Amino acid sequence: MSNEAAGQRRNFLKQAASLGALAMFPATTIFSTSVVTNTSKGGDGYTFLFQGDSITDGNRTRDKDWNHVMGHGYQYIIASKLWYDFPSKGFHFFNRGISGNKVPDLAARWQTDTIDIQPTC
Repeated sequence: MSNEAAGQRRNFLKQAASLGALAMFPATTIFSTSVVTNTSKGGDGYTFLFQGDSITDGNRTRDKDWNHVMGHGYQYIIASKLWYDFPSKGFHFFNRGISGNKVPDLAARWQTDTIDIQPTC
């Protein structure tokens, strides 16, 4: 294994370990310092955008079935936890993940699916 490949592997393992450790904390702990307690706005009315491909899509519905509008993955867990813990904050959540999308697809829909939503986070 070359030094470059070994370095890439070490970086990958460090990142994976960091994300694994982060997953052990409740969403409220992760977001409390940067979003919920933001002194400039108090976190009220924040708009969260989940953007990406199939992982973000999470098999979400695209109709009026509000039970599955966020999908079934990490975005659903985060949105549900924050909605439950902070109902008075008036958070808004959007899932714009589309299964099978690649970077050119994302770039083509960037205006309508990201900029027009004007996400806070």
